[in-house]
Amino acid sequence: MTEHEWLALAAPYALDALDGEERAAFEAHVVGCVLCQAEVASFRDVAARLAAAAPDASPAPSLRRRVLAVARRPRQLAWLAAAACLVLALGAAYGYWRERADRQALEEVVASTRDSLAARDSLLAAVLAPNVGTVNLAATGKPPTARLFWRPRPPDAPTNSGPLPRARRPSASACSTPGLLGASRRRCPYPLTSSSR
Repeated sequence: MTEHEWLALAAPYALDALDGEERAAFEAHVVGCVLCQAEVASFRDVAARLAAAAPDASPAPSLRRRVLAVARRPRQLAWLAAAACLVLALGAAYGYWRERADRQALEEVVASTRDSLAARDSLLAAVLAPNVGTVNLAATGKPPTARLFWRPRPPDAPTNSGPLPRARRPSASACSTPGLLGASRRRCPYPLTSSSR
């Protein structure tokens, strides 16, 4: 390089604008060149004075508002995204809770139905067993009003197949009818009301 070309690199060197190879070559040259050293010193002095000589500039009020509006936008989006996530989480939690409650109610209905069916199966098995005896109960001259099931082997206790119809109160004539209660003069076990006397 000629002397003139090295002087052209003095300004970029003073402003730290040279790349690695040019910087290394220029620094090797500057060590032995007084003219280039003076140029670099003068450019650094001018750059320092220019930074201090620049007038203070205050931005326009509209610039501040625009910058703040842009800065707030991502926060609004973040709050909106957080609110949407919260709504989604609450919706999912409610859906899970509702499904769980429905499942528990369904399991209770299924368990109740199983118990009811098991009780009916047990009753049918007991009634239809080959060793169970059956007797139809009826008043004299009337159709059967009840059915009695029993097992001849232990336990000998009779088993009721269901509720019996409600008994009617006998009238005064029924208590005095001979042979109905075993003896004609036997006292009626039902108190007579004034309407039946």
